[in-house]
Amino acid sequence: MVSVVWMLTFLASVCLAVWDDEAFKVDWHLPQIGHVNTVLTSRLANDRIHVVTDDNVLAGLYMGQVQWRILLGGKAEAIDFKEQIATAVNNADGSSTVSIWDQESGFLVKEVGTFTQPTVALAARSEDLVVILEDGSVFLLNCEGDLTSVGSVKGEVDQLHVFDNGNIVVHIHDALGNSSYAFYNGSEIVQSPISLKTRDVRGIYGSKIIVGSNGKHHCYRINQRTGEHYSGVELPQVDSLIDIDSTSLLAFQHGNDLKVHSIEAEEQFVIPNVYRYDFQFVDGVFVMHTEFHANVIDADTGDEIVSHQLGDHKLEFDEIEAIHTKTDGVDRIYTLIQYKSGELEFLRNAKSFWRRDFSLSDSVAHAILDIEVEGSLTGDELIQEEVLPIWEAYFSRIIRHYQELRALYERFWQILPLWTTGEWTFPTINNDKYFGFEKILILANNRGYVTALNSVNGEKVWVFSTEQRDIYQLEIFDDGQLYIFTKSGPLFILDSKTGELISQELLAPSSSIKRLHDKSLLVETSEGLNVVAGHNNGTSYTTSHDAHTIKGFKIVEDSIKPSWTFITKPHEIIVGYSEKNTEELVANIGIVLGDRSVLYKYLYPNLAAVAVWNNNTKALYLNIIDTLTGELLHSVVHDTDVLGDSVSVVFGEHWVVYTFYSNKPTPEQHVVVIDLFESLVPNTRLSKDSESSFGARHPPAISTKSFILPVKVSTLAITKTRFGVTTKAVVFSLENGQLLLVPKFILNSRRVFGRELTNEEKAQFRLLPYDPVISIDDHSVISHKRQVLGQETIVSMATNLESTSIVCSYGLDVFCTRVSPSSQFDKLTSSFDKIKLVGSIIILVFLVFFLRPMRESKILKNLWVVEAPN
Repeated sequence: MVSVVWMLTFLASVCLAVWDDEAFKVDWHLPQIGHVNTVLTSRLANDRIHVVTDDNVLAGLYMGQVQWRILLGGKAEAIDFKEQIATAVNNADGSSTVSIWDQESGFLVKEVGTFTQPTVALAARSEDLVVILEDGSVFLLNCEGDLTSVGSVKGEVDQLHVFDNGNIVVHIHDALGNSSYAFYNGSEIVQSPISLKTRDVRGIYGSKIIVGSNGKHHCYRINQRTGEHYSGVELPQVDSLIDIDSTSLLAFQHGNDLKVHSIEAEEQFVIPNVYRYDFQFVDGVFVMHTEFHANVIDADTGDEIVSHQLGDHKLEFDEIEAIHTKTDGVDRIYTLIQYKSGELEFLRNAKSFWRRDFSLSDSVAHAILDIEVEGSLTGDELIQEEVLPIWEAYFSRIIRHYQELRALYERFWQILPLWTTGEWTFPTINNDKYFGFEKILILANNRGYVTALNSVNGEKVWVFSTEQRDIYQLEIFDDGQLYIFTKSGPLFILDSKTGELISQELLAPSSSIKRLHDKSLLVETSEGLNVVAGHNNGTSYTTSHDAHTIKGFKIVEDSIKPSWTFITKPHEIIVGYSEKNTEELVANIGIVLGDRSVLYKYLYPNLAAVAVWNNNTKALYLNIIDTLTGELLHSVVHDTDVLGDSVSVVFGEHWVVYTFYSNKPTPEQHVVVIDLFESLVPNTRLSKDSESSFGARHPPAISTKSFILPVKVSTLAITKTRFGVTTKAVVFSLENGQLLLVPKFILNSRRVFGRELTNEEKAQFRLLPYDPVISIDDHSVISHKRQVLGQETIVSMATNLESTSIVCSYGLDVFCTRVSPSSQFDKLTSSFDKIKLVGSIIILVFLVFFLRPMRESKILKNLWVVEAPN
């Protein structure tokens, strides 16, 4: 019996299984809105906030939660209009659209106007909208879509303002920097020059123009009824002007005093000894925020109407980008604080009601930190064990299990006294860590913030601010150091686990970084190529590319020599580039056909797919090249009026998938797959290597198919698993905010066209009849009901379970989930009856203990022969 137990101990390996019900627990979504550039404050008192962001998102927030979001089709401007929201959106084709939206639901009420040119200014009158187009045309547009032309202006529009009486003033400047204004009094629009230079204008506030030159400031005024302008009134000597949205008052900073004057430069009042503050003219009164107070101040006398103390904390003005406020003019102040980090905070009477983090929007770079469980095998150790000869691997596993069992035995006797007294309990390993689900996803955004997120739940681990707005790449090394590269040169080195700054260096301005095979970095700067963060050992090859050129390099030690160059033709642009992952594990070297013959894959590792778009002919060229020599191995052209910004390409194990949107013969989203084989004749191998085709240098045999998706594609990526056994899948980011998972056997160039499958073809692994349309099944949408906006990059991470891969996307929103393209073959479902299994094992063990002595006793009795006496 003891021998049986020892044998089971050595031969059994840990079963990686998941017991918990994973439905809607293994994915998370952090909806973002982007960097806010416009806040509509008409309903701020009701804790309803409407914003427009740099990402062209129109969003409604209530109690800090995103109630609705609309991703507009281009650069947008929004205003409050008759208890609704009016937007002017400049589309990519040069047209513009004016629309009305419902404040509560975000539903489109009506598209009230469409123009063939961009809109440059939008304002609201009592019953209609004022629209100024790029050519200077001025229109009045009502809610029914009725359009009235009121004339035109000449020059570039600086500001459009509507007075309370309905008259309109448009401030303009020409190419020479001369200022003028146009005035509309209800019947006609008249443009009048002002003897001012644009460079001297310090601020325009409706009928008020502040001009500064030669150390002096003047205030010019425009009559709101007649449109006449008056020469500038000289203002007193001040240190700086304070922007306030008032046509009748002026505010200045002089020393430590804040002064308010009338538009005739007469002093109204002085607030002495103010240091850090925000001062706004809102609803006929002044609202002033200091580090510790929020005050409402009478606009005529300067008397304090009400004051609210902020409490224990103070306003950190160094971290604040903007303050938006409303008041009832008596005792209530409603404040929205916009922080530089991207966070929003709402205060009511200086008390914080909510604070929402939108700092993860506009992420531009990422890095992945794997968390190794103490005592578990690392990925390299597992791979080494897999490639060892069977007997070496067997004895290696026996030794490892013996060491683990011995350590457990010693540890048990060490903690037994504490355990019996209740002072210690056995530690348990979190399943998410053990199965490799818990990783650290590190994101950097275009505002200089680097944030580490837990891949299991999306919680923040740490945040670091570089104060640099040009981060473009993150890299993690084996020692756990995180390198943050910026285009301008500063390099930050952090501890990737804690976010603590280790050191900071200054490099030459750089444009691209390439990870070499030995894990050193090749940095392309204005001074040339350099190897950093390591030393290149031996010889390696790499490439770099931009919009018009691809270059190949040979690196010997730290010497970098160019080997080949590819330059596009005139009017051609490289719109997609993807290299084959040379470190990808290959589970098999061929595809087994139904008759048991083998179609061998083309596994030569030094390949890249290059998508080139011709701006004149709108044709797309997909080239497969050898990255060592620059040799062109295959090329295909799509002359179907392709949109250049719609192209995405990925290079898989022995295949390429690329997508594009074309207008001919009909507008369609295309998905094309190219499979590379050694030969299309089964059992034919041309590679010199007897084990695989990694050393192949002959051209590949090509098989290709084209498919159609019913939705536009933004970007795509390939799932990764630990050993490459699981069926690969392609993840598509769709324009409607969904993530679609399509297994590679769907995107198979060998799918049979025009006939039924033969019996041998049916015996092949998931060979299907050809259908040109890829249908979107609900089970294939891995984002489920969530709308994930602005997906620009998709990342796939392998876990310790071969069946499971983590997929994350970022750009505007951040989303993560787990996928299993070949189903969860190494997992146990939550309905698995563990109690019955354990009970059955215990019963079998007891049966072995009790039945074995009985069997031995019976055998012994049978050996005895009792002879009867004669």
